[in-house]
Amino acid sequence: MSPAGLQKFVDGAHPYSATRRKLERWYVLHGPGRLPAALTGGSALTILRVLVHDVAPGRQPETVEALVKSLGDAYATAHLPEPEWLREVRAHVERSRGG
Repeated sequence: MSPAGLQKFVDGAHPYSATRRKLERWYVLHGPGRLPAALTGGSALTILRVLVHDVAPGRQPETVEALVKSLGDAYATAHLPEPEWLREVRAHVERSRGG
């Protein structure tokens, strides 16, 4: 990542997708406390995007959607309440596909 790309991001610009991916990856790997005590939907979505980074770009949204479904199924199978971060990610996924 170039210093200029980082500065533009800090100044509020929307980064190029490659820059965004690098920032997301850095955040997940090196961010404050690595994983926050209270995972947010935004943090969880960032983590999922990092995990699917090597999947073809056109297939990444459906791969994230499949992971979200699997996580929901896992909580249901374990008879655990679904965490707020998972509901937030699911809502984002549904908005992204127009549902």
